[in-house]
Order: sequence, then structure tokens, then C-alpha cells
Amino acid sequence: MIKKIGKIVLGALLLLFTLGAILFAIYNEPLPSGIKSQNADALAMKMLTALHYEA
Repeated sequence: MIKKIGKIVLGALLLLFTLGAILFAIYNEPLPSGIKSQNADALAMKMLTALHYEA
């Protein structure tokens, strides 16, 4: 009886681990690299002004 429960628990854990590994492989993407420039700063300030953000 205990062996049967152990096999079920082990199978469930193995299934969860496999699904987690598959999801990690699919959704793990590198972060985009940004370029600092005057245009980027101007756009950021324009966005902050539109949001009425006060530093």
C-alpha cells in the first residue's frame, strides 16, 4: 500500500518537474538591451510629464 502511494507521489513530482522544465525552456528569454541616447531621454521625460510624475 505504501509503495503504491509512493509511486503515485513520485510520478506526480516527476510530472510537475517535467512541466516546469518545459515552461522554463519556452519562456526563458534574455532581456532586451537598451541604447542610451538623447532621443530616449526625451521620450522618457515626455512620458513622465504625461503621467504627471514628480521626482
